[in-house]
Amino acid sequence: MLRLVPVGFLAASLAFAQNAAIQGLVTDASKASISGATVTVTNVGTQTVRTANTNGEGFYTVPLLPPGAYRVEASNPGFAPQKLNELRLETGQTARLDFELKPGSVVESIDVSASAVLINSETSEVGQVSDSTR
Repeated sequence: MLRLVPVGFLAASLAFAQNAAIQGLVTDASKASISGATVTVTNVGTQTVRTANTNGEGFYTVPLLPPGAYRVEASNPGFAPQKLNELRLETGQTARLDFELKPGSVVESIDVSASAVLINSETSEVGQVSDSTR
């Protein structure tokens, strides 16, 4: 049984070495970290998509990526997304990719629903409601 344990570690380390990773920081124009930003990584060849969110320090990591070409985009509400159209990853590589997001246009929509007006605004007549049971 003891002989199988090192083989298991060797297999796991070989599997990890055959992959690549992307990591970095997402900040705003003042270099302040952006917590909760979404980083989307798309394999150009297979169209496989992986996402990661930044932590409290603005750091993200996307591990275990097969070697190949990737499109990487960072986004966060209130900021214009930033995209890198092609990043080529090699076996065992950890690419450092930092994003600086700039304030974007805020798109708001307000839905207003109105009901019929219950007051006659065309005339100033005074009316009276009478109860027929009186």
